[in-house]
Amino acid sequence: MSTADIAIQRASEHHNLKKATEHLLGLCTGLVADQHLNDTEIQFLATWIKQHPDVTAGWPGKTIARRITEITRDGIITDEERADLLITLNSVCGNDFAETGSTDANVVTLPYDDDPHVLFSGRSFCLTGRFFHGTRNACEKALSALGGIPRDNVVKDLDYLVVGSLISDDWAHTPYGRKIELAMRYIEQGEGIALISEQQWSEALGRLQA
Repeated sequence: MSTADIAIQRASEHHNLKKATEHLLGLCTGLVADQHLNDTEIQFLATWIKQHPDVTAGWPGKTIARRITEITRDGIITDEERADLLITLNSVCGNDFAETGSTDANVVTLPYDDDPHVLFSGRSFCLTGRFFHGTRNACEKALSALGGIPRDNVVKDLDYLVVGSLISDDWAHTPYGRKIELAMRYIEQGEGIALISEQQWSEALGRLQA
């Protein structure tokens, strides 16, 4: 395949992803309009995503698809899962995709580790903020399955503080902001804490789960 053919193919894939994402966001906007998700609506969204696999090639389709799979896997949708999915869809629908056309997650800028080598076995993790990956319980189960150790608080011997993607620009004034500030203070003091984003954590998780 020539360079020109590759460029055309990539342009076509990007166009298809953008159209699929626009359609998905339209559906999600309609589903959350009444600020309630019932089981039928969640199952409808799950079926639509299966019928339109192109949407899972990028954000937010890939993330929403994974969340839907986790929620519906056991055939029981709990109130916690339903409420958490509603928050996620509200956040997704509230981004500026319609204006920018960007399918990149809008994550607040923080001094994340540039190139973290994320290990799980025997390493301690503190999660802060809300995660696209799932509920806090689901995230902790995922890292525990790989030998990671969940911790509730930031301490000097912590290995990783993972910041969920669903955080706002005023993070410093939130409860999870205090964990971030404490970790940054320890890092400045030379402690070996790695401040990483949900995307960095999720990619490392995915490589080991594949």
